[in-house]
Amino acid sequence: MSTFAMTTPSVPPLSSGTALGELERYSESHDDPTTALREAVEALWTIAGQAARDGVFEEAPASSGGASFRVELVHRGQRILSGIIRRGVASGAFRPRCAQWAEQGLAHALIAGACARWVLGLPEERSLRAGPAAEAALEALRPTRRPRSPTLL
Repeated sequence: MSTFAMTTPSVPPLSSGTALGELERYSESHDDPTTALREAVEALWTIAGQAARDGVFEEAPASSGGASFRVELVHRGQRILSGIIRRGVASGAFRPRCAQWAEQGLAHALIAGACARWVLGLPEERSLRAGPAAEAALEALRPTRRPRSPTLL
């Protein structure tokens, strides 16, 4: 069993209304941005899968003010992932080529990836999984080594 699999967060049932709140609190409890990002991505995939199974990705009733769980997941997930990435950049743990892209674009791509399978009805074998998505994001956030320019004599 990989370390990643052993640290997967447990997400409470959506019916309790606390899954996103737990994700938010959980993501703020890690000092290590790499661990926080991996676990937040895994939790987001878990929440999205559970929401799809429970039919929560359907449009919200008018009594809820028109906000759907999918919209709430995207907004909160974006804020949570952006915050983790921002903290990682500030600490030097993440050194993307463009911090603004990482905080906004990469965070949004991860959220879209979490929801795509269920929103688009993709079969599991053709869907991105949380682990590879988190690893790809971390690869983009790792310090980059730029080749030195050759010196002219």
